[in-house]
Amino acid sequence: MAESAVKLDENAHRALLGLKASVPDDAMTAELLGTEREGHAVRIRADGLALTVGYLVTEADAVWLTNSDGESAPANVIALDHQSGLALVRPDLRIGEAHLAPRRIEDMEPGASVRILNSVGGFALSASLAAVGEFAGRWEYVVDRALYTIPACDDWGGAALLDTDGALLGIGSLLLELPTQGGSSVYGNMFVPTELIMPHVDDLCLYGIRRTPPIPWLGWMVQEHEDGFAVVGIYPDGPAERAGVQLGDAVIEVAGRQFDTLGTLFRTVQSVGSAGAHVPVTVKRESTAIEVDIVSVDRNAFFQKQPAGPVN
Repeated sequence: MAESAVKLDENAHRALLGLKASVPDDAMTAELLGTEREGHAVRIRADGLALTVGYLVTEADAVWLTNSDGESAPANVIALDHQSGLALVRPDLRIGEAHLAPRRIEDMEPGASVRILNSVGGFALSASLAAVGEFAGRWEYVVDRALYTIPACDDWGGAALLDTDGALLGIGSLLLELPTQGGSSVYGNMFVPTELIMPHVDDLCLYGIRRTPPIPWLGWMVQEHEDGFAVVGIYPDGPAERAGVQLGDAVIEVAGRQFDTLGTLFRTVQSVGSAGAHVPVTVKRESTAIEVDIVSVDRNAFFQKQPAGPVN
């Protein structure tokens, strides 16, 4: 992974915080994501409010933030916004005020120079925007305009993606392989645009959730394969399990519609209505087509009341 360091102003590197989170051994995400998680958070307000990637603090029972001077403080998860995949955290004690201003990405095009801030040492990594496009994750997650950067960097979770003026564009989420024009692939990173959560920050701070109708959640994980879309995970006592969906089922139709991408599958589910809507799904099990009626739920409510236990 070729990396080139760029010196940043003091405000930028002081806005980046180290994050550590502990998760109970019996949490649903413990086996998949681990019980001790580390990454970063980026302060976006002088009162200490910071953004991070959601998976770092999902089901966490303890969170600590550390500033560039080595000062640490316990922190609260203010909101876990499943729709954007981002989370808001705030330390219990003041450990600095430096913060970054988020900006929209409408004028960001492939080839643009960007900076990745993933170290409290005052330097950022020089990178370029490889693509701006859809990302769909098997955990019922879809982003219309994710930010893909090259070259790949280590320690990407919660890292800050900046434009050349130091404005905050996105939060680091994944390391993945990106296709090239020559038909090969190269490792890069995916960043979640901050604009997905910023319009909802005030409501998230007040209520812990968005003040918009929650999107339907089916409690399954679906993976795209060469020959279709397979159910590769099911949450215990979730909507899909209660409807009789089984691991290995091939998803053929949702609400009478077929799809050619994972993102289209998830958007079709969301188009049926808000959380609570009945979602008709056709699955193929061995050689038999089976119709199931999945009663969707609000993902936030499910995780708040769900007893611990691993995902199947």
